[in-house]
Amino acid sequence: CLYTFLLLNNACLFSCQFNNFSLFYNFSVVFFAVLISFITFAVETENNDNDSDNKY
Repeated sequence: CLYTFLLLNNACLFSCQFNNFSLFYNFSVVFFAVLISFITFAVETENNDNDSDNKY
């Protein structure tokens, strides 16, 4: 936990020096978050379709 805290501090200092890198990092984090949420949504809808097929 302490190592990740130091790593985040280094990332914050690095982003303060290089704003373009910080914007790219934030965009990548948001992109992966949306991608993961989309995958979970697709899996849930697929499971619901399977449940409906099982009902019939």
